[in-house]
Amino acid sequence: MKSINLSLVVDENFNPLPTYKQLAISIAKVAGKNNKISLASLVGWPLLAVKSEAGGYYIFDETGKFSTSINSLILQDYNKIISMIEKTSDESQVLELMNSIRWDEVRGSSTIHFDFVMDQEFKNLLKLGSSQLPLQILDRKLKDIDVQFLISDIQGAVNKIISEIDLIEKIKEKISEIIAIIKGKRVEKRRQIESEYDAKIMAKNEELKKVVNSEKTKVEEEIKQYSSQLYSKLPDIEVLIAKAELDKEAGFIDSTSSVNSIKEKYLN
Repeated sequence: MKSINLSLVVDENFNPLPTYKQLAISIAKVAGKNNKISLASLVGWPLLAVKSEAGGYYIFDETGKFSTSINSLILQDYNKIISMIEKTSDESQVLELMNSIRWDEVRGSSTIHFDFVMDQEFKNLLKLGSSQLPLQILDRKLKDIDVQFLISDIQGAVNKIISEIDLIEKIKEKISEIIAIIKGKRVEKRRQIESEYDAKIMAKNEELKKVVNSEKTKVEEEIKQYSSQLYSKLPDIEVLIAKAELDKEAGFIDSTSSVNSIKEKYLN
């Protein structure tokens, strides 16, 4: 029979107290102040610790007084959902389908029950080692073959949970791929639209340049003609000024300012 004898009373560092102190403290706590103990015996039950390949220990209660239940969720068929998304080619329909799915919804739950299996944390207890208390060990009900079956059942439950976690991770990766594809399509569409608009803007720009150059040529020609008309009158004004200067020298007029002002205004 495999069993672990644990200390009944320890100090704050988990070190066993002397045997007489363990007995005195435990009996005092059990009896209380108003009861007198004339005869007492300590009774324990065997615990079986089986080391797990993944690390840690499986703790079994060999008396069969303890059991453990594990609640497991039944997931929805994520692979079917992904298949539906992959078969939908239209981007808006894909997004609508993904938004309509309640990803956190489950189809139900199941309970796995393990007899003899203990779910308490026994790490600190296993560090204490064996004490020398006079324990009376209870009969063992758990057999080696039972332990093998229990470990097999536990490992099966663990593998199922790991498989479901892997499935969820695959779904997350697939959704990320779909989102990346949609983003890529949108980026490509945006580039296409920008390219089309750039081409239209360049074409319109060239058209405007031609219009501007044509109008510029017309305006320059009109200004040239108008300037020629204006400057053609300057000789006449110069003749008037020369005549006015001669009239001033002859004493016919007092000043040529009026004629000069005509020239200045004309030039302005």
